[in-house]
Amino acid sequence: MRRKAFIAVFVFLVAAPLAAFVFGFEMKSTDRRSLASRPALSIEGLEDRSFFSSYEGYFNDHFPVRAALLKAKAFIDFRVLGVSPAPSLHIGSDGWLYLKKDLIDFRKNSCADRDAMRRLARDIQALEDVVEASGRRFLFFVAPNKMTVYPEYAGVEPFPTCGKSRLDLLKEAFGEFPLKDRIAVDELLLDAKKTRQVYMKNDSHWSYNGAKLVAEKVLERIATHLPLYPPSLVEGTVTYTGGDLSDMTMTRLTETLPELKIEGYPYGARVEKLPPLKYAGWVPLKITVDDPPPDAVLVPRAIFFADSFMFRTLELMQGSFERIDVVWSKTIPVSERAEELKAARILVVEAVERDLGELRIDVEAVKEMLSE
Repeated sequence: MRRKAFIAVFVFLVAAPLAAFVFGFEMKSTDRRSLASRPALSIEGLEDRSFFSSYEGYFNDHFPVRAALLKAKAFIDFRVLGVSPAPSLHIGSDGWLYLKKDLIDFRKNSCADRDAMRRLARDIQALEDVVEASGRRFLFFVAPNKMTVYPEYAGVEPFPTCGKSRLDLLKEAFGEFPLKDRIAVDELLLDAKKTRQVYMKNDSHWSYNGAKLVAEKVLERIATHLPLYPPSLVEGTVTYTGGDLSDMTMTRLTETLPELKIEGYPYGARVEKLPPLKYAGWVPLKITVDDPPPDAVLVPRAIFFADSFMFRTLELMQGSFERIDVVWSKTIPVSERAEELKAARILVVEAVERDLGELRIDVEAVKEMLSE
């Protein structure tokens, strides 16, 4: 009897997912990528066998219990075995999670990139010269990797053979190609972490504590002598659930920290999503102040070439600007956003440390756009 019951359970476990697949039942996917679509049946596909490989990919992506099995494996890897359940995730100590890509800069073995960082510094200086010659303001800063500000929880030793990260080399190159307006955000946050937590454990980005410091420094540089309209902030203890690194574990992680909270804005700001860029899936944003009082003196229109580090920072600045256009791009300029670039009176470039090697600046293209 026990043997028959075992066989029945085994047959059910094997047959149920297949039957669900045949009848079109699917569990909600947790993937952040596009899943394979069902391939069209054709004679050509059968002859060159491409149909079978495509169908295998489709079946693997849409297997009914796939999401549940992936989640169970991730739970066992992370909670039981203490290993990373995702290729992009690095597990540090004391509950700190990092992007594995941060390890490249953490190891400080980037001296082979010295010439590349020198060229980047030269291009950023040339970009500043072109922007300021057009009568506009310019500002550049790097959002440091979380591991740069919190190396003590990395859980590994750097073992430097060079002693320089790409950020170190870029800052060194600015000695030869100095900028009039640059913020050393890494130094700002390293000093601030002595008194408050400026990055989140379960997310790769800075907290509102860190975002406020960056927002204040940005406005100090580009809005000198102008009245500002920051949101109302309160000190408190905040519990966060999730985060981009938490999502990679496929488990529900929470974190409690002393954190600033936004309670309200002096007046509304309207955030609009623009049509996506052809070369990237991230949607550009347009942020405008909604019905400011007649006597409000706002910071002139700005364009930010930035990434997701600026989300919280912009929440703390958006009420002070006439308008902000946000373009997430590692290439400057972007032809699709030429009108926004020409209309802006302020150009801010924020580059995340781990992507410094991918930042490309076409100074002549910017010059041409601004001269039209």
